[in-house]
Amino acid sequence: MKKEISAILDKVLSQGMKILESEKASQILSSPQAQKAMELGMNALNMAQAMSDGFKAGLADKLGLATRREVEELRETLAKLESEKAMAECEAKKNADAENAAKEESAE
Repeated sequence: MKKEISAILDKVLSQGMKILESEKASQILSSPQAQKAMELGMNALNMAQAMSDGFKAGLADKLGLATRREVEELRETLAKLESEKAMAECEAKKNADAENAAKEESAE
């Protein structure tokens, strides 16, 4: 099934490229009306994507699920906290070593 879809997609893309390379397509695409239509189409696509993202986020919230963005933010926060913990442990070890050295000097 995937091979069939891939073959169809390849055929559509190759035919589309042939059409786009034609002189007539170039003239049509450079017209102000075509430019405006492409701009409107891109704006509609972006608006649909934003609405879809908002719907998915709202649904995830209602179901008590985390979105990809929230998971990524949590991963970043976790990495930052782990780094800070490692630095604090290193600093604590340095301080403990310094205290032990001071105690050994005072005992002598």
